[in-house]
Amino acid sequence: MARGRTSALVIQLSSTEQETLARWQRSTTLAAGLVRRGRIIWLLAEGHSLSQVAQVVGVQRSVVRKWAK
Repeated sequence: MARGRTSALVIQLSSTEQETLARWQRSTTLAAGLVRRGRIIWLLAEGHSLSQVAQVVGVQRSVVRKWAK
């Protein structure tokens, strides 16, 4: 069971948006920051918590919250 409060932020992606973010993850020519932000959004849309995403991506929780908004 997850600890702490749950976030009110909910992200729903269309299939086109999901495909775009998946393509970004495989790209070798996109800027690293863009790929990182795409991964944050993708993981949040899959239902991971802000803390889990921050840990996986390697950024602060506040950064994840910023891009989720």
